[in-house]
Amino acid sequence: MNGYIETYRDAVRILKPQKKMLAAVEENDEYSISPVMENVSTINRHLYFEVVKARGKNKKSVFLSVIGIMMVPGGLLIGNWAVAVLSLMIALLALFSHVIIGTRDFGKLQRLHHDGQWVKTISFYSDRIESNSGNHMPTVAKYEDIRRELETEHMYVLEFGNHTSATMMCKDSFTSGSLDLLKQFILEMRQNTVDARKSQSNA
Repeated sequence: MNGYIETYRDAVRILKPQKKMLAAVEENDEYSISPVMENVSTINRHLYFEVVKARGKNKKSVFLSVIGIMMVPGGLLIGNWAVAVLSLMIALLALFSHVIIGTRDFGKLQRLHHDGQWVKTISFYSDRIESNSGNHMPTVAKYEDIRRELETEHMYVLEFGNHTSATMMCKDSFTSGSLDLLKQFILEMRQNTVDARKSQSNA
């Protein structure tokens, strides 16, 4: 096992609370070069759509589908079949739009990787997250840009507030670290960003 992984696990085991451990990690420049944790996941259609379905269960989609369904009886009562049909179509599109978009996006990824599954490596550094699959350029994101964490039966997803694509990974595919350690690490990294901004504003 790599030396930096052993060092990190020793820190987790010895330094309490977690904040002290993370402070020690940040002081070591090695961690800006080598990842603190890493996940290597094989993404296939089943796992991809497990995430798609979970992400599609949002309040906006449910609200639009309910509004559309409620408008159907109104269209029938006034004898306007066009309104009823249009309302039903809006309801169905709102309810299943995530599946339609997910099917389109999976098709693009399948063509990009020339296969129905691909290996994705997510590396967690002290200052960034890098996601790479195949020989393509890695996607780089900052911890401060994370807007939502989503967990399904097999998958863990990080959604970002900018134009960076969501990062999905298998929960049991950590080659170093674990999901529980990652959650704590992300929490601390985000808090460190908030503390740094407060320090700058008070300076």
